Amino acid sequence: MESIIAANEPTREEQDAAAARREYTTALRNLADWYDAHPEIPFSTDSMQNYALNTDEEARALAKALGTFQKHYSEDMFTMSKKFGPIDCRFVFYRKAICKAKVVGVKTVEAVVVPAQAAYVIPAKTVEIIEWDCGALLGEKSNPEANDPAPDA
Repeated sequence: MESIIAANEPTREEQDAAAARREYTTALRNLADWYDAHPEIPFSTDSMQNYALNTDEEARALAKALGTFQKHYSEDMFTMSKKFGPIDCRFVFYRKAICKAKVVGVKTVEAVVVPAQAAYVIPAKTVEIIEWDCGALLGEKSNPEANDPAPDA
């Protein structure tokens, strides 16, 4: 006999996800209680990092849930961060997973002679100049990186 799941009942996968979330948040509360109970134990950080988010849908949901947040960019990573008291909570994404790379030009990287035991030459090459557009993801009409360009390669 097949089991029938009512439309409003959570699936097994949803139940498992909810249980995992409860376990995680309970563990965070237990960790806080442990630190309170052991003031002699120093804590070495004022930040938390979350690497579990991977899609633009997750990024949009996070941006909505955070409300206001700081954006940080590196060549390969995009981070949303928000302070909760003294704790800087950072949500880290691979840029290529949530942003669209647009080639906006090329540049020539000059050849470099590197002396060593025996000298060798790193040849000149043409590399793409990348501009990342994350505006649609974050509900912005202008380029959010205008003052935060990707570092030169």
